[in-house]
Amino acid sequence: MIEESAVVVRVDDHYAWVKTERRSTCGQCAVQKGCGTSTVARWFERKMQDMRVLNQIDAQVGDQVIVGLKEDALVKSSLMMYILPLVSMIVFVLAGQWLLSRWYPAAAEAVLILFAVTGLGVAWGLIRWFHHRVKFNSDYQPVIVRRSITVSPHVNILQSITKEF
Repeated sequence: MIEESAVVVRVDDHYAWVKTERRSTCGQCAVQKGCGTSTVARWFERKMQDMRVLNQIDAQVGDQVIVGLKEDALVKSSLMMYILPLVSMIVFVLAGQWLLSRWYPAAAEAVLILFAVTGLGVAWGLIRWFHHRVKFNSDYQPVIVRRSITVSPHVNILQSITKEF
């Protein structure tokens, strides 16, 4: 499960609205000083994002929580969003090229572009169908996994002092 920390800002029935910080992974990279992507990421400020999640632990407003999403749901959704349009466009262009070479060998490239756009349209329709199919499926919903345990810095100091004695 992919996890992210968040703060609950609103509670509705079985759902909670949480606020998470959208951030780049460039902060954890060892070569961030020599990377162009890191430089671009620094230009844009960190933004807070509101998200509706399943509230199975009855979290309340102000709670710091850990939100999780199943990895397979993320992989399937990513494949639908990124791979399907490419594959659909390529398949439609190849099918169009095969059809045109048989019946209209002098067909222009503009016709193949129309086939590619048609392939993208078909992929868009399939993505919408997939979205409507999984919209309320709990396997594809982010869920509050647990409350976040935040330890006060004073507790750490007290623990280190008591270990010495």
